[in-house]
Amino acid sequence: MANLTRDPIVIHKGKRNRRQIRRLKKGRGKLVDQVERQVEKVQKVMGEDAAVPVPIVIYYDLKNDIKSEVKRQLNKSRFPLS
Repeated sequence: MANLTRDPIVIHKGKRNRRQIRRLKKGRGKLVDQVERQVEKVQKVMGEDAAVPVPIVIYYDLKNDIKSEVKRQLNKSRFPLS
């Protein structure tokens, strides 16, 4: 029996802000279009092997937004038990 597993395809999207990540998780926005294009490229490259399931891992870094961090710190100081 042939080995039907393949190495995962890893897509790194770089630093993204919270809004972009939220939209990606909901299936909207520019990042979704970019990921779909990359998946299509992978399918073209694989050719006939495309029938074999391949895990795709998408990861990104959370951009450090200074305004958001300041707001979080203020909320912690106002509501220390929440």
